[in-house]
Amino acid sequence: MQIIVGLILLLGYWILTMFIPVPGHGVVFTPEMSWTAWVDGKLLPGAMYFKTWDPEGILSTFPSIVTTLLGVWASILVKQLGKFSQKCIALLIFGISLLIAGLLLSSSFPVNKNVWSSSFVLVTSGLASLLWALMIFIVDMKGWNKWTKPGIVFGANAITAYILHYLLYYPLGYINFGSGSLQNHFMDVFSGFLPQNLASLLWAVVYVVICYFPVWILYRKKVFIKI
Repeated sequence: MQIIVGLILLLGYWILTMFIPVPGHGVVFTPEMSWTAWVDGKLLPGAMYFKTWDPEGILSTFPSIVTTLLGVWASILVKQLGKFSQKCIALLIFGISLLIAGLLLSSSFPVNKNVWSSSFVLVTSGLASLLWALMIFIVDMKGWNKWTKPGIVFGANAITAYILHYLLYYPLGYINFGSGSLQNHFMDVFSGFLPQNLASLLWAVVYVVICYFPVWILYRKKVFIKI
């Protein structure tokens, strides 16, 4: 039944978005005028994240459910198999199958996170499964696990880290210190001798490190915040 529901959600969302005209716009695949924006505009007027559309709106929640279901099915595969080699092979097959399906579908329904397209669900879930298979091979089969501590720390308080990165977003990115925010000053300095995309990537790494220390303190004190 879960598989049937997942297929209905992905195929239904694809058909609705790419073949059924949006009232007043026709068949349009943009965040501002897609079916997701139209539904949110009718049900969430004035409450959308970007005013005219929302990357996490009502309609786009349905394909994201399939992302969760695919994680559940991958977990079932891993739990049912005994040997690490079997788990690794099963996840490889699962991941490659999803990736191929997503890339094929992307010719009709492009990979797009903002509307959480069906191809985006398949491609990202496939890549996640392949990454999981790689981690089983490296960590469990080869025993190369000394580098995994940051992941364990983040994983132990994942919800805390996720909320923390939102709480820091405004003070680091929008509160001015002199001529600009801390993020602006960082980008001004490092863009002087690095390409802007690399400077942006470096800021993202620094941001992750800043979020790491509070959850590391919680980990050291054995404090784990869960729902």
